[in-house]
Amino acid sequence: MSQATGLVKNGNTFISTNIQHKGGVGKTTLTINCAARLGEMGYKVLVVDLDSQLNSTRHLAVVEDYKNLPNNISNLLYNFKTLDPRTTIISGQDVRFENVSLIPGSKSITEAELNLQRSSPIPNEVLNKILKQLHGEFDFILIDCPPRVETLTYNALVAANTLMVPFYGEYSVDGFDNILDIMDSLETTNPKLKILAPVLNKYNKTTLADKEVKSTVEELFSNEHLKGKVVSNELIVVPNSTVFEQSVILKTSIFDKAISKKPVEQAIQTIVDLLIQEYEALV
Repeated sequence: MSQATGLVKNGNTFISTNIQHKGGVGKTTLTINCAARLGEMGYKVLVVDLDSQLNSTRHLAVVEDYKNLPNNISNLLYNFKTLDPRTTIISGQDVRFENVSLIPGSKSITEAELNLQRSSPIPNEVLNKILKQLHGEFDFILIDCPPRVETLTYNALVAANTLMVPFYGEYSVDGFDNILDIMDSLETTNPKLKILAPVLNKYNKTTLADKEVKSTVEELFSNEHLKGKVVSNELIVVPNSTVFEQSVILKTSIFDKAISKKPVEQAIQTIVDLLIQEYEALV
């Protein structure tokens, strides 16, 4: 496959993922639009799709039979000791956004996950070993996780510099203590891991429920016990907008001039700016 056209900026690779125990909170939306914007700004980006729903792959891949690509994330997890991860990457004209590459997802990734649990002595560290082989070849690696916290999500967290925590709806707040417990459990394996920022997705300022969730999340991130675990504790509010549905239908990003809305752009740009800030701070 052809390679993305951007040039790696400083020889480092910054890895970010997302985590929520609940589906429908906008994890994939954040991943795709941050990747598209970073690529537009000239950074080389790799998206890794760990979700069996294949939403990132469906949005990014131009190839028709994206569900049955011969090399995908499942192949890589099954054969990580022998398979070069570069052989699974699609890029260039096969991906919709400039400078963005993709390790495609797989419908059978759950079986690959179970195989890791059975056969690997370090099942949570396999993805980290894979991505280390690509260090310096991409500025950013963004990992799209499934809506559950099991082996695949642990793999992403072990590999990542930061995680995004998107909130949408009351139930998305309920599992936050569990996320903090997971971070504590990884202090030895990945002491550098931090929450990039709290993100409130699909916010409708006219509804009482959304206002209450906003207040709850702001209170959570004002707590002193989070000091040192968060890059920015300022809540990033992504307003509810039809631009997201339009971008999915058109297979574009929210930065496309035909559908863009400034408040939404500004929220995603804030996330992108934080990613770049942390990337530039790498030593």
